[in-house]
Amino acid sequence: MSLSVAASANSSALPAPSENVHRHRHPNLQQKFQQQTIDTDEVPTISGHLKLIVISSILLALLVATIKLITGYVGAELARAGHTTSRQIHRVIVSRDIISLPANIIRYQSQRRINKTKKLDLYLHWPTLDGYSEELKSIFRSIQISNQIIFVSLLPRFSDLDMSARIGPIYEKFLVGPRTPAGDNLVSQQLDPEHGFINEYLIVEKNNPNPFSARCVEHGSNSGSAYCIRDINIGESLSLTYRFHSDLIPQWFDLEQSIIKKFNAMIL
Repeated sequence: MSLSVAASANSSALPAPSENVHRHRHPNLQQKFQQQTIDTDEVPTISGHLKLIVISSILLALLVATIKLITGYVGAELARAGHTTSRQIHRVIVSRDIISLPANIIRYQSQRRINKTKKLDLYLHWPTLDGYSEELKSIFRSIQISNQIIFVSLLPRFSDLDMSARIGPIYEKFLVGPRTPAGDNLVSQQLDPEHGFINEYLIVEKNNPNPFSARCVEHGSNSGSAYCIRDINIGESLSLTYRFHSDLIPQWFDLEQSIIKKFNAMIL
């Protein structure tokens, strides 16, 4: 079947000769074309569920690619960002959820003046999960990217499959090399650079049907910082993506539980 498809594709790419030429030089050409015709009933279709998986993976890949492009500038950006110590509560609608949160965890000044957005960018101090303050300003304003700052994005959910649910249908297709112990009940495995995963690896919790997992960038890569990114579903319609320094991998359980608890409390 695949050879017939290729032959048909190559034939269709050529300019069509006149009808007389067909009859004079290739009396059996029509029969050959008929043999190469594909029954459209036999062509497999992509299910709606698979489409969601593909779309979700593409969006995550685009997000990770964007993060790679800007990571080297994050420290400088934080140093000159429009920080605020205000704890005034803002209510912001993202998708079908309403989030109630203090101004000092909203990363951009422009997003403190809106009540509805397609994407809300936040930053938090670890382990307090507090926002910008006089006590923490040296960490938030540091030119060097701190392992104590966690970046969070809230955006509409495009798929029911969060990162943990995508391990089987997506990531396992791109894993290469052996699994290696990563400590704290985690294993690590490289992602295939031939598919665009440059200096990236996946960490996965062992012996859990719904395991913690995150994509990480290695130390010394061109991204400028070693970090991990993970997304989870939260609220009625939200996807929460958070980025953290790879130094925090040993604290993954406390990190995950703390973020889930904090944002569940913020969603009205």
